[in-house]
Amino acid sequence: MFNNSNKTLGSILLYTGTAIGGGMLALPIATASVGYGVTTLILFLSWFISTYSALILLEVNMACKVGSNYITMAKETLGTLGKVITWFAYLFLLYALTAAYMTGGNSLLRTGLQLLHLPTLDNLTRTLLFTLVLGGIIFIGTKLVDYCNRSLMFLKFIAFIFILFFSHHTLNPLYYY
Repeated sequence: MFNNSNKTLGSILLYTGTAIGGGMLALPIATASVGYGVTTLILFLSWFISTYSALILLEVNMACKVGSNYITMAKETLGTLGKVITWFAYLFLLYALTAAYMTGGNSLLRTGLQLLHLPTLDNLTRTLLFTLVLGGIIFIGTKLVDYCNRSLMFLKFIAFIFILFFSHHTLNPLYYY
């Protein structure tokens, strides 16, 4: 039941969900005040830097032995100081991602509770609840994470189609005549 094509699809959806997920939480809030033109420029520059960084990382990866991770590649190319800096940068990135997702989950949980007319709880309780539920899913195993991710990506795709359909009708000037 869990063959290679299923694993490939699950991997693709996990990568896609990770790439899209953070942007959906942070970008609208971060770019709302600067306007469309500046946001487009920032996104283009971010894309360029990300692509350039990925190509450099690929080149380093190809030069190192098979199975090398970030820390090993940093040690081989930058020495001990590069290894230490990479460790701290990686830990900082993971901390920032964890904090961003916990904050976003807290906010989503508050909104969901308000929509259901339930008590909204305090910030700490919502954050702990979100973390325990998400951590529980991860603790149970990778198959459950894969199935949850597939379900959420499917719902995200349906929501995207729904938004496209309704924004087409509401943004079309001929729709009003």
